[in-house]
Amino acid sequence: FYHTEPPILQAASQGRTDMLEVLREYFVVSPNAMSFAASGGHLESIRWLQQNFHLTWDSRSRTAAIRSGNVEMVRAAFEGERLSDDDK
Repeated sequence: FYHTEPPILQAASQGRTDMLEVLREYFVVSPNAMSFAASGGHLESIRWLQQNFHLTWDSRSRTAAIRSGNVEMVRAAFEGERLSDDDK
């Protein structure tokens, strides 16, 4: 029973890639970790999650990236995504 979020999500929200490395041996890494890392503007943690667990950006994590105010993270979240004329 956790008083707050599970440890993996806590580490992601704090940008603690070192803790993610340790905790992955004991806990399941949830796709929600992307959103938690993005909400804190922790691009290094996002990249670690992508490399180690093949997690991808979804609408929730992209929204969290925008809310974080981290321009580099927003660019990473939408990299390779281009609006067609129909989407504008």
